[in-house]
Amino acid sequence: MAGVAEQLRSAREAAKLTIPQVVASTNLKTDQVGAMEQGEWESFPASIYARGFVRTYARLLKLPEEQLLADLDAELGLTGKFREGADDVWRQATILDRFTLLLSRVNWRTFGPFLAVVLLIVLGALLIQKFRPQQNDDPMKGVGDGQFPAPIGSGGMVLPLPTNSIPPPR
Repeated sequence: MAGVAEQLRSAREAAKLTIPQVVASTNLKTDQVGAMEQGEWESFPASIYARGFVRTYARLLKLPEEQLLADLDAELGLTGKFREGADDVWRQATILDRFTLLLSRVNWRTFGPFLAVVLLIVLGALLIQKFRPQQNDDPMKGVGDGQFPAPIGSGGMVLPLPTNSIPPPR
């Protein structure tokens, strides 16, 4: 049975596609397509990249993806770089990982304008509050003498309200 590289190359040639056409259709890079067709799997930084690129290429060529990926796994298992556990370092997800995953799932075309409007409203409210004239007047300015009744049960004994005049000497 032919290797994954040979299957990809022969399917591309049977479909009469050139490498630049494959690159334009899949958004893969020319060197990635060349590496896949030559079986140079170690040029990829991790097996997950090789698997994803092969899946994309197989979809374009209408090849059975699962069979091709199974063949690729068998080939990658033979290389030193991609042996079991060599590049798959699993770690516990942190809060930052979960937050970035949540952000990646947001439909920004819908949520972006809404977020922009909310930010503009908040910014406008803060600017209005910052530049609004401050009231520095005395809050008791308009209150005259005797506007406050004496408390009940005080027997009419209340302290006089302070005034600005100097009291007469005794």
